[in-house]
Amino acid sequence: MKALILAAGFGTRLRPLTDTIPKPLVQIGSLTFLERAINYLKNFGVQEIAINSHYLAEKLENFIKQKKDWGVPIKIFFEPEISGVGGAIKNAANFLKDSDPFIVFNADILTDIDLNLAFNFFKKSQSLATLLVNNRKTQRPLLVDKNNYLVGHLDKTTKVQKLAVTNYEKPLKEVGFTGIHIVSPKIFDLMPKSAKFSVVDFYLDLVIQAHLINVLEFNEAYWQDVGTFERLKQTEADIRSGKIK
Repeated sequence: MKALILAAGFGTRLRPLTDTIPKPLVQIGSLTFLERAINYLKNFGVQEIAINSHYLAEKLENFIKQKKDWGVPIKIFFEPEISGVGGAIKNAANFLKDSDPFIVFNADILTDIDLNLAFNFFKKSQSLATLLVNNRKTQRPLLVDKNNYLVGHLDKTTKVQKLAVTNYEKPLKEVGFTGIHIVSPKIFDLMPKSAKFSVVDFYLDLVIQAHLINVLEFNEAYWQDVGTFERLKQTEADIRSGKIK
């Protein structure tokens, strides 16, 4: 099985820490975000990993090359321009397309979600992708129906709601996306021609075309988006207390 770690972003919310290093190389406890992400994926049987890069890409690539004992082959996909998550997946298509399924994983999250449960759920479903979610409050929730199929997306800051279907049972449930996707390589034949696009918009387009995208909720597992100084401090405290390794 293969995975794509998303590591191209600017890390603006962690400046000035990220003025000189890319966010995946920020250290939390004894390890960087990137090392933690790779170790986590390896623990669930991932045998090859792709990483996209853009901001301070040379530092990220040098770090990967200098540490030679990763235990899995790592391939870097440099993006001259940020391509969005959809574009990043498409850019790595030749690498990922022989992995059924493959994983997409944000570099700046820390979690103990059991991916084996997610793999089994995905394999039993007819979905092109399973998005791992939780019930946290968020400004940009996914909207799902009572059967846990993706129906839409809501941006509470702009008050823009996108719905992919009209014949759904109310009420829809709001869930927070964890940044972890389990994906069938069949999606590559359905991707837009553009090299840069939002993956959530792409998933909603698939739903419009009558393809299934479902979600699996993990509310008891540890999960943290370590994208701000406040969350960074909280996660460091959680590591010290043993709440997360």
